[in-house]
Amino acid sequence: MGTNGSLAVFAILLAWYTLLTDERRVDLKLRISKFNILFIIFSISIILVVIYSKVLLSFIPIKPIPWILGFNEDTLSFTCLCIMIAFFGIKILGNRIPKANLTYWISVSEKYLRAKKVEQLGYLFDKYHEQLFNIISNKKWYVRVHDYLNPPLLPLIIDKGNIKKIRFKKIRRFLSKPFPYKDKNQEVIQLNISKLLKSKPFAHHLIDAHPHVAMKATCLRFRDNDEYNTNFFTYLISSQNSNIYRELRDNQNRSYTGEYALDESNALLNFYLNDIRTAIDVGIWKPVGDYIVSYIKKQKGSSSFYNQPDNYFSSSNERWDCPIFVGLVFFDVMISTAIFKRSKHHMWLMYYRNFLKEIIESHEMSGSIDINREFPIRFDYLIFELIYNCNIWAGATEHLSYDGWTTEDKKQSPEYFASTTLGGMMYLIITSDKLQRKQKTYLLEVIIKRMNSLDQENRSFYSEEIFNNLIRPYSFSAIDANAVNELRKLYKGVDHVLKINTSTFEVELSKIP
Repeated sequence: MGTNGSLAVFAILLAWYTLLTDERRVDLKLRISKFNILFIIFSISIILVVIYSKVLLSFIPIKPIPWILGFNEDTLSFTCLCIMIAFFGIKILGNRIPKANLTYWISVSEKYLRAKKVEQLGYLFDKYHEQLFNIISNKKWYVRVHDYLNPPLLPLIIDKGNIKKIRFKKIRRFLSKPFPYKDKNQEVIQLNISKLLKSKPFAHHLIDAHPHVAMKATCLRFRDNDEYNTNFFTYLISSQNSNIYRELRDNQNRSYTGEYALDESNALLNFYLNDIRTAIDVGIWKPVGDYIVSYIKKQKGSSSFYNQPDNYFSSSNERWDCPIFVGLVFFDVMISTAIFKRSKHHMWLMYYRNFLKEIIESHEMSGSIDINREFPIRFDYLIFELIYNCNIWAGATEHLSYDGWTTEDKKQSPEYFASTTLGGMMYLIITSDKLQRKQKTYLLEVIIKRMNSLDQENRSFYSEEIFNNLIRPYSFSAIDANAVNELRKLYKGVDHVLKINTSTFEVELSKIP
């Protein structure tokens, strides 16, 4: 290859570089280390030496090195150019930042953040997130050795439940000195990731454009990760165009037991619920639950959308644009999954009681409302959904085996807390002066039917828990006499088919003077 051919190739490479977008040029720079630059300079130097070999030999009186393996000036120049082109190709397709360039990544990413170039930053963050997340999550071997020899802040080592004092403290402390106790790269990357994810515009762009990265980030442990997790789930539940609305609407395949089948196409639900420990570690219920509570508090007054006539809201697609309804479905899918995966974490399903409390406080029915409808106003339908869903959770125990479970194990299960919450919600309904007697009676029938079903399946342990919370404000408080009197009045209007003398409901009610 002659001089003209080499210049043509260099011109093509230069033109290719200039055609790259800003973020792709930065991307290329991120992955070119000082060693790579020396390699490029070396390759170009070889080409220049070959091209100008005759000129150099005229000035330097040395004997030229003979060509071997069939190489000549053209083939060597062409080979060097091919190597350079392959090198740039590998760098373009790569997805790792050299360790020496991590400082440059921090500078570039924070520069993009300040300039609000979230799309460019999102492209780079998506490309390198696995490497960055690994740096945050995994300690270097020397840090692990140091922590083993000299555990930080822990005077005791816990080994299989037996607490043992550390032996040979002075020797271990001395042996740990050669090993650094922290990884500087890990600290600076943690701070960088924290700055990026604390930015709401960038976090929201990440959720919309790169949801898989945004979800992975919720599982990280870094400074202010709780703030990011709150922003993540609050944005999802507050935005009607977010993935969570679509996925929950598409994931309505439920068996007679109450268990949901998670559709593989629903990436968000599968990410958090396939392994229920992920949902527990992240605490996905809190941001959603807090947002729904605050949202309901804002819906006061007879002019509120939820205090208007139902107008088929309960059976139309309109409900899937409602943050309250979607929030209830989110909890329903989460709790049902936890129950049938035999989790022993309540998943804070008690938020349902808080939702009902706020709905009752915001419930206001004007004189123009038709009270003879099944759901006079939209809030009434949401109250029914709360009771219906919790009733399904409490009834899941009828389809589960508890062989080998102790009483304490049962009390830690979501279905037990569902029984507690179901009774507690009915207490709020019974004692409320905002709801109609007909409505109270209907919901009481739903609960009595569930209690009778539990009795028939020899699950009276759970039906007793429901009743105990029907008659008191909280599980460990005294019986509310007014609630009991109201309960007796409502029970008179219950369908006679549901009245069984030996049922837990009638037996327990007869014990109260």
